[in-house]
Amino acid sequence: MALTFLKEYFNKNVARVQSVENPKERYYIINMTIPEKMHWNAGDYALFSFYDRTSSHFLKFHSFYIGSIPKENRLMIGMKTKTPPHLFEEKVLAVQKEDRVKIKGPFGSSIIEDTRNRPLILMTNGINITPIRALLKNLESDFSRPIALIYTSRDYHLFREELDKIAAKNTTIQIFYVFDRSESSSVLEQLVQKYGNNAFYCIYGSDKTINHTNKTLKQLTIHKKQVIINHLNHY
Repeated sequence: MALTFLKEYFNKNVARVQSVENPKERYYIINMTIPEKMHWNAGDYALFSFYDRTSSHFLKFHSFYIGSIPKENRLMIGMKTKTPPHLFEEKVLAVQKEDRVKIKGPFGSSIIEDTRNRPLILMTNGINITPIRALLKNLESDFSRPIALIYTSRDYHLFREELDKIAAKNTTIQIFYVFDRSESSSVLEQLVQKYGNNAFYCIYGSDKTINHTNKTLKQLTIHKKQVIINHLNHY
């Protein structure tokens, strides 16, 4: 695995910006072309270096989850800005169509393959829904097992319309939109009662979300080998 990581780290691809969308206040979606030799699995992340028009140089590489799958013919990432936006965020959002983006990666694990034929419980918060959007797009035609998503966000559930369409198409997928950790814990407890240690519990989130969810799962006697933790320091 270490050799694979090093190979991907030094393997640079170049994409082109297609568009920057702003579906809600501080939420942004950046769409790019797919570099010719780049392939990734749903749930992966990569390192991105955006072109800074102010300095005429590329910004430092920063990690982002990939929110699209290859068959969509686009490379998509999501970003939620701070209030006020950081300088890095301002520079990224200033990119224009056809600007180059250097990419290292992708990196990640084969979550779909590793959990095959077992119930899968996905848990996330805020902008960390991005990789789960890719996972569910990949799984929308998989009727072999129950899949549940607990999606916590205090202000806005990004991709909600798309996620609802996936769940409508595949009735083995359940989506729970909640607004705080108390609601999230309540839904998780119900799912644990139903699936127990027969399921895999996959967490994408902030440190606080991961620690809280992991603690809850431990209290509910879920074995640590059934828990998959994904944490990314975005920037």
